[in-house]
Amino acid sequence: GVEPHWSVPAVSRIQESLAALPAGVQVSSVDCRESTCRLEVNFESEMDLGMFLLEFAVQVHEDLPGMVVFNDTASDGALASEVYLTRRSVSGRAGAGQQ
Repeated sequence: GVEPHWSVPAVSRIQESLAALPAGVQVSSVDCRESTCRLEVNFESEMDLGMFLLEFAVQVHEDLPGMVVFNDTASDGALASEVYLTRRSVSGRAGAGQQ
């Protein structure tokens, strides 16, 4: 499901972090749901991918500390990646900490 109180600000935070992308990086989609965001990102080179991941991770780490990246290389050498980000755990939920 979608949790608008979290997902809408998360998309905004991600889009702010993506505002100054290097020339070799193109984001084709950003989607946030209940606790996870998914980005589809294309890179011209492995160097573009590495630089993006380092800079992007630093920018969103506070709000979205978990990151997993799946890469696929096209025949022309371009890289397509799926980036999954997870939000920080929410404490105080019903049942949390109960035995």
